[in-house]
Amino acid sequence: MTLKDLPIGKTATIKSVGGEGALRQHFLDMGLIPKGEVTMVKYAPMGDPMELRIHSYELTLRLADAEKIEIEDIRDADQIAAEKNKKQRESSILFVTHSIDEAPAWARAVNTTSKRPSTRCRRTRR
Repeated sequence: MTLKDLPIGKTATIKSVGGEGALRQHFLDMGLIPKGEVTMVKYAPMGDPMELRIHSYELTLRLADAEKIEIEDIRDADQIAAEKNKKQRESSILFVTHSIDEAPAWARAVNTTSKRPSTRCRRTRR
């Protein structure tokens, strides 16, 4: 299946990037790399070009160019967001606060700046 056939709202993994020479390099420079996640956002009003979301930015691509990019593993974009949230929750670190006496020496903040008492200068009349 090619990128041109991806339905709106679906996400797929890029299998291979076609094209030759400068065109293929241009695809790679735009972020269309193998194993990249791409989501179909919408088509232009006349049907060409198509708008994609890849690497958290939007990319507009002609349908003729989209035919040269093969995709696999098509799924819903909502499913991807749920998987990412699950991974973030699993990998998040729980921070526990302690009193300053229980904290290790390297974690204790020491105030090394001394505050001067504020002094005001008064102008005296002579």
